[in-house]
Amino acid sequence: MSALLGGVSALALLLNTGPVDARGLQPSLGRGVVPTQAAQQAATQAAQQAAAAAAQSQKDAEKAAEEDARKRLDEVSKKLKQAGADFAAIARASSEDKATAERDGGRGWVAESDLRPEIRTQLAGLSKAGVTEPVRLNDGWHILKLLDTEASRTRSLAEVRDVLVERIRAERAEANRRAYLAELLKQNPAVVNEIALSKVLEPRAGTAPVR
Repeated sequence: MSALLGGVSALALLLNTGPVDARGLQPSLGRGVVPTQAAQQAATQAAQQAAAAAAQSQKDAEKAAEEDARKRLDEVSKKLKQAGADFAAIARASSEDKATAERDGGRGWVAESDLRPEIRTQLAGLSKAGVTEPVRLNDGWHILKLLDTEASRTRSLAEVRDVLVERIRAERAEANRRAYLAELLKQNPAVVNEIALSKVLEPRAGTAPVR
């Protein structure tokens, strides 16, 4: 029988290292210009160098962001390990998960089956009011405080009424959206440009047609 692990307060430090857009680094020879072999080689080499520079720039940015996040994580961990540390206040001030930060890090009751394996492992041997070590997930670092646990049971209708209402509303909104799109397609059928499509599908020069 599974247990419900609830009242989990979470603090997350997220790494935001967006990819570098290297499209603007590609050299252009201009339209209507037939490049010589030397020009083609030079353009290819320039493109390779630009792509390598962009990749290195992205790695450097990710490394710097990782180091900055690790530094902040160490600072938060030290605060939480101090006697009398106020987890809620620290989460509110330091967490980059705005939704939980506004609730002092509160996550509410979470079923054990819904927990990520990394989180479940940390909480398994934790006592009430215990704080986990930093846990690395795909969206950043998380530090959790276990408030309480509860044995598995069937919740009453009153307990799940609000959740059911929200779910029904969401399903109804999705159904209405799909019906609206279907009606739009019915009134305005999609038109295929056969000439443009034939140009896309026609074989390239030097290639044999598929039989």
